[in-house]
Amino acid sequence: RVNAMLVRTICICFLIAPVASYSLADLPPPQHPLELRDGERIALLGGTFIERMQVHGFLETALTAAHPDRDLVFRNLGWSGDNVWGHSRAVFERLLRDLKLANPTLILIHYGENEAHAGGKGLQQFRAGMDRLLDELEKATDARIVLLGPRLHEDLGPPLPSQYAYNEHLETYLAAIVGIARERDLPFVNLNDVLPVEEDKPLTSNGIHLTAAGYRQL
Repeated sequence: RVNAMLVRTICICFLIAPVASYSLADLPPPQHPLELRDGERIALLGGTFIERMQVHGFLETALTAAHPDRDLVFRNLGWSGDNVWGHSRAVFERLLRDLKLANPTLILIHYGENEAHAGGKGLQQFRAGMDRLLDELEKATDARIVLLGPRLHEDLGPPLPSQYAYNEHLETYLAAIVGIARERDLPFVNLNDVLPVEEDKPLTSNGIHLTAAGYRQL
């Protein structure tokens, strides 16, 4: 049986996880606990990482079990291969339209993994894309926003490619997201704290995509 109090504690720790890692280790965590309200409509926005939660619904289950006295509604708006500009959805306006239809009170946003493949030359454009997205969300909805930092890829060895160079780029994108969270006073969750990369305990099938066990641990 699920220990509701234990799950509740774990979930709250997840939602207010401290900012840590890399050159930004001295930055403070978000100062305000995030409380899930009765009737909360939680939208999950991002690429493949979010989309696969439609199949692996452990996060929705854990949050619901932790708040049995509250009516929580989830809307998964993940889109495979998507980025902060909504390219996989064909147009950015589709992303905004989907969010408006979901009518969320809380939005969890996860971007940066696909964009990091562009390396340093794409960092400024990614930052501009995140600012644009957040500006548009502020205009379109009164929902609270939580930023999820992208997770480093696992290096599972041959025949899969090394993730060393990619992870170096990803760290700079992660730092950019932390900076945006600080500037806008938004809660930030570092998935590298929640799901640390350990060589002897892989949580992905190919170094990139979480397995069912990975989503369960999340």
